[in-house]
Amino acid sequence: MGDFHVGDRCGLNMPEYLSQADKETSDCLQLYERFLIVRDWAGKVNIVVLGGDLADGWNLKEHGDRRVSDEPRQVEIAVKLAKLIKGSPKFYAVDGSPYHRGTRNLDTMIADKLGAVEHPHYHTTAPPLWDFRVEKVQFNDAHPISISKSTWQYMTTPIAREEVLAILNNNGADIVLRHHAHYFVYAGYTHHFGAVCPGFQTKTPFQGRVSPLGEYKIGALLFLIDDDEFDWYQKIWSTKAEVVQA
Repeated sequence: MGDFHVGDRCGLNMPEYLSQADKETSDCLQLYERFLIVRDWAGKVNIVVLGGDLADGWNLKEHGDRRVSDEPRQVEIAVKLAKLIKGSPKFYAVDGSPYHRGTRNLDTMIADKLGAVEHPHYHTTAPPLWDFRVEKVQFNDAHPISISKSTWQYMTTPIAREEVLAILNNNGADIVLRHHAHYFVYAGYTHHFGAVCPGFQTKTPFQGRVSPLGEYKIGALLFLIDDDEFDWYQKIWSTKAEVVQA
């Protein structure tokens, strides 16, 4: 799971951190309710993979105008949200987009406070990518994924390309996960599975400008690992257009 975008009016938040006006004019509460549904659906888990952009930061693309929380409070809220997940899990986190995590490295701050695993090469709890094994199943996780809108095939092409790169480079990843795009799509080969994961943010004004008909997915994926085999499940909602009667 990832892309909480805590601090944005279209992002995830907690009721006790929102003013009455924010509750009435933001999507934060509906996202919080869905986060709890995902938490309860998943039950007790051993590992949580946090895919970046957990805090919205100052958000240079919006000049910080849409914030309901400042950056230190965003970190505090994101940590509390992650700690709501059942099972006292181990956390693996990756770094998000520069214009969200900013110079304060908000994803790293959150990962540090959660006691996330430190990467042995990058020596940080929120590296740019993670390769790790759960039993005999290998994961490759990173935040960024290219987003092409030139053809109808655009949604599967970027994640399929990542899987092919893993194969060509002898990476060994059985499961390739990416975030950032806020849609959900998956592609697979005989021994490989790849997905662009959903997040917890509704459609922002920026997204409305760059993709007027694009709708975004809210939720998370769950993997059950048994030796060298795995199953995956989804709990996902689709955002819908708000239609106004003329």
